[in-house]
Amino acid sequence: MLERINYYWRLVGTGLSFFLFGAVGLLFWGLLFPLIERFLGAGLEKKLTSRAWMHGLFRWYMNFMRRIGILTYEVRGGERLNAPGRLVVANHPSLLDVVFLISQIRNATCIVKPALAANPFMRFPIRAMGYIYAEDPEALVEQCAAELREGASLIIFPEGRGPRPASPSSSSAAPPPSRYSRAPRCCRCASAARRPP
Repeated sequence: MLERINYYWRLVGTGLSFFLFGAVGLLFWGLLFPLIERFLGAGLEKKLTSRAWMHGLFRWYMNFMRRIGILTYEVRGGERLNAPGRLVVANHPSLLDVVFLISQIRNATCIVKPALAANPFMRFPIRAMGYIYAEDPEALVEQCAAELREGASLIIFPEGRGPRPASPSSSSAAPPPSRYSRAPRCCRCASAARRPP
């Protein structure tokens, strides 16, 4: 009986979590953020403030799901993620990978599809946070390296379908961002969600 109640509670909690994610995202980033963006400053100040807001919202969201009992997680060596200029390589263990990582990293950036940057609801926060998007691989790597030199933590998903050269040995293949910026690649982060006993 208790197992059945627990199952339905997790089902309801999961549905509620997805609803909140979509509703808050649409309300805050799609409707409210464009109105307050002008008051966030400019340049680096605006970028850091916007990222801090995203970090805070995602941290609240992850804590909410943990408190209602639909997942648990453990962070080991989390202080390394917030050191300046880190290249964080994630391995896609769940649909919440980027949400979890940004909730742990105060100054995080990542690569998004150019089409997402043109989305009417997402273009304002993406541009304000300085997230990286480019069709050209070399321009993409240059942007990544610039972010690392500024002290941001760059989250990369190796399985992502970003721009790729024709072959690894191609002369036009762009070198990795860490080669331009000398960023340490010591963080390989895997978020893990499991059901509570």
